[in-house]
Parts: sequence; structure tokens; C-alpha cells
Amino acid sequence: MNKLDKYRLRTDFEEDASYNTWMKLFLPVYSKIPVFSENFDFNNICQRSSGKISRLAVPAKEQSALLINYRNELKKSIPEEQLKELDCAFWLSGDTDFNISGVNCHRLDNYSLMPITGALNNEKGKTGSINDNWALYIFKLPRLIEDANAYNGRYKDSLIPYRKDIVRSARQAYYSLFDNDIYKYCYNVYFYGVNDSDGDLFERAKNIIDCVIANQGVLMQIEGRSLEDVFWECRRCILKNKYDIQI
Repeated sequence: MNKLDKYRLRTDFEEDASYNTWMKLFLPVYSKIPVFSENFDFNNICQRSSGKISRLAVPAKEQSALLINYRNELKKSIPEEQLKELDCAFWLSGDTDFNISGVNCHRLDNYSLMPITGALNNEKGKTGSINDNWALYIFKLPRLIEDANAYNGRYKDSLIPYRKDIVRSARQAYYSLFDNDIYKYCYNVYFYGVNDSDGDLFERAKNIIDCVIANQGVLMQIEGRSLEDVFWECRRCILKNKYDIQI
């Protein structure tokens, strides 16, 4: 019996982190990508809750480079007594890439994995416009490691003075998996630049990312088409041709 089967009938999870999304997308795809399979334990996916929001999430492996780096960074700035009160695990969960008014965004080609440790998943949702969250997130990505002031979330009173250190440590540890390189990040998380039989389509990936950065995260037209349409087409082609997943 699959360990996730106990969540099969649950309807209270966020759609982008639900049982169906994990079974149809995250397990068959991300668990096969080395940077994720080497650092996260896909055999121990379980429920994580924050307030009224529940989602399925995957923890970092105990001896993974990610978790070791994260804990080492925490030790540099948080006293040992406070560190004992902190859950020093590191979690990934599902996230919706584009949220666009009037468009059905609950679909497999619009979901990806993102850290919930240090609320990195919230960074994309803070962009101020429901229509440009992915583009603005990619624009800000090169700066996110240095900017640890964004998150003001729930911590125990004793840990509140260290929340910036927690956020900074989480970001440094996670983005270092991709050598702090936006193109490597987009390659592994969004499959931008992944080559297969439709290679011509994906050779445009670097140019698309560069356009997003140059346009300061504002949604734009790419070759006469909307950015989100190009994004979804790239995702669908890779999911179908490389992972045999039908959207």
C-alpha cells in the first residue's frame, strides 16, 4: 500500500498540494530529478498545516547537503537555546505558478514544488498583482537570497527576533542547490531549457527568462503570445515527451 493512500479521500488540502497532484505530478516527475531525489525523502510525504491551510509536503533527507547547510547557517546566528525550539526540518510542497483572474489555474502544467520552510513559497504570492506572480518572482529571484526581510510569519515569541536569520538560512541553503543560478533553478523547477525531441521550443528558455528580468517582472508578449501560454506549452511538452504525463 502506498503511504500516501491514507490521504486519498481528503478534500481539505490545497489543490496544488493534494493527493492527486502528488500522485500525478510531483512523485512521477520531481522524484526523478537528481537535485530533488538526492535531497528530499519522497518516501515520507506527509501532512503539514499552517493555520487553516493543509498541504502534503516532502521533508529533506536527514543527511542531505541541503539540510546540513541549512542547519549550519542557523547555528551561525541563532543561540543554541533558541535553536532547540525551532523545527530544523526543511520541507517542500506544491505551489501554483500563475494565478490569473478568470482562468482555470488548477492544472498540472501550472504546479511546481517550492519550499515552505522559511515561507519561501509565500514570496511568489507577495508580488502585489494576481496576474504576474510567476514573472515577478523570476525577476526577483536573483535578489531573494540577500533580501531576508520579506517574511513576517508565525514564530514562537522567543524566535521572532531571529526570523530574518531563519529566512536567510533557508534561502541560502535552498538556492545553493542550484549554484545560486537562475537558469539552473528554472531548468530544474520549471523545466525551462530541458531538451527533448521538441528541442527548438526549449532553446528559447534563456531568452524568455532574460526578457522577464529585463521587463522587471511585468507580464509581456513572447513572439505575439502571452508569457503564461508559452510557459504552459513548454511544461506540457516536457511532461508529455519526457515523463509521459498527459495534461
